[in-house]
Amino acid sequence: MGKYRQYFQNLFENTKEAIVFLNLQGEIVDANPAAQVFMGFDLDELKIGDPWRFSNTETPDGKESVKVAAEYMQRAYQGEAVNFPWTLMREDGREYYTEVVLTCVKTSKDTVFVAQITDISDNKRNRKLIKVQSRILEEIANGVALPVILDSICREIELMVPGAISTVMKLNNDGCSLSLVAGPSALGEIRKAFEHLPIGVGNGSCGSAAFSGKGEFVENTYSDERWENIRDIAIQFGVKSCWSMPVIGINGQPIGTVAISQLEQGRPDEFQTQILESMSSLAGMAMQNDERRAKMLEYAQQFRSIVNTLPDLVFILDKTGKYLQIHGSENKQTLLMEKQEELLGRKLQEFLPENEARTVLDTIEKTIQTQKPQIIEYQLRVPAGDTWFEGRTAPIELPETGPACMWIARDITDKKIAEETIAHLAYHDALTDLPNRTLFMTTLKKNLSYAERHQLSGAIMFMDLDDFKEINDEYGHHVADLVLRSVASRIKDKLRSEDTIARIGGDEFVLIIAAISETLEQVKKEMSAIAEKILETVNEPFDISNKQIKATCSIGISIYPEASLDEEELLKKADKAMYQAKNAGKNTYCFYNE
Repeated sequence: MGKYRQYFQNLFENTKEAIVFLNLQGEIVDANPAAQVFMGFDLDELKIGDPWRFSNTETPDGKESVKVAAEYMQRAYQGEAVNFPWTLMREDGREYYTEVVLTCVKTSKDTVFVAQITDISDNKRNRKLIKVQSRILEEIANGVALPVILDSICREIELMVPGAISTVMKLNNDGCSLSLVAGPSALGEIRKAFEHLPIGVGNGSCGSAAFSGKGEFVENTYSDERWENIRDIAIQFGVKSCWSMPVIGINGQPIGTVAISQLEQGRPDEFQTQILESMSSLAGMAMQNDERRAKMLEYAQQFRSIVNTLPDLVFILDKTGKYLQIHGSENKQTLLMEKQEELLGRKLQEFLPENEARTVLDTIEKTIQTQKPQIIEYQLRVPAGDTWFEGRTAPIELPETGPACMWIARDITDKKIAEETIAHLAYHDALTDLPNRTLFMTTLKKNLSYAERHQLSGAIMFMDLDDFKEINDEYGHHVADLVLRSVASRIKDKLRSEDTIARIGGDEFVLIIAAISETLEQVKKEMSAIAEKILETVNEPFDISNKQIKATCSIGISIYPEASLDEEELLKKADKAMYQAKNAGKNTYCFYNE
């Protein structure tokens, strides 16, 4: 027994899992080193005082934590291994989410509860971020007003980052200053202070981010040179740190910023940086969608004197699907399956495809049976083309036929296209239509997992166009954008279908060369051949706007699994190798070397 006791003691002290022992009163009597590190208190601190100070007073469903814990302990006491989620509090007041397995150990001398605690905060936070992204994308797709969407973005950020004051700034019409357009927690005086903030280094995190086109994370606003020109504002309002991410427009230039301000000094962690990147992308979609809507509204107002209303198609159908009445303006007739006179008195099953006819009949039946309106979306091929409709129903009673259904059909094709476009833009670069950083990192993670399972090697390439600013300055943004598109198209044509190219910055591209060999030597040989091919491809002059434009690039290569199997680390090493290629004279490639 002594040998096994020693074995379990070593396991208790050296395991990475947090293990806590509680007595019958729920008081902590012991905790292993991993638990002490995990909870942020030493053993003496854990054992003293109210043990519930480490938990929220209520569970997510509103029940008292003490009562819920007592129920779990009662079940464990009866011999059940109870598995449940639990929210704990760190010493600094931050919440973290755990999965707990609670068991009861009874001996002749004592009875204790053993709680094995696993941190699931990262998974829970990531799931929450995805839900937030989906909710805001839905607001954009549904045409919610821009101020409401931007306020939603700020509120969601503040919920995910405790103590944060989130703001959104937008580029003014002068093109060289920003104004605060959203910040539900920002005082009125702060809004006034940030009216027409000049873009440039020294004008705070946001002015600097809009100038540089990249994230500017200021840990100490009282001393950082990026706040030199407006330090009095930081001091006045007690803002000690500010992290700003530029909102990039479709032309690749900043059109605003999303920022997190804190009353304490500090830098964003990885998840907080991910939040800023995601929310700035969504803010960009919302701003550009709002501009498109404003232009559409302007055009609509010009025609308002001619067209006052654009009525939907309205059908009155009986429960068998027979068309009893059809209403709609002349310009809506192309949305009918047949001419109006051909439809009246006949059943929809004669005109609609079988599946769509069944769906419509089921909806009519449900409307009449429940006496409640129904809403469905469906697609039909009509004389106007493939068209998406939103069908809204209402039960009605006709004197001559009895129960019937009024069906209002609205053409929502444009809305569907906009939803698909927004969903695509969430994961693709607007200029080149290549995958963006988010999709690239997801794809890379899958490739690394596959390579590890099959013991294969592959590589990523970090490619940066040499002296691209000179092309921008000499030929202008429009031509420079066309060069970027041409580069993307050329390289994509040279890759295999299983390889990936993405654009993650102004003139920065990254490539995943999928797992190709079991030997490092063979991978290096093939990577060299691919890099040579890319250099040669980029070196070919670009014929744009009757101009022969020459470009070169520098490439950094990191091989997996040799360099790393962590996607962020692998990307950093490829970036480092790319700068080695730059320092070697440009227009060349380098492998990452420790």
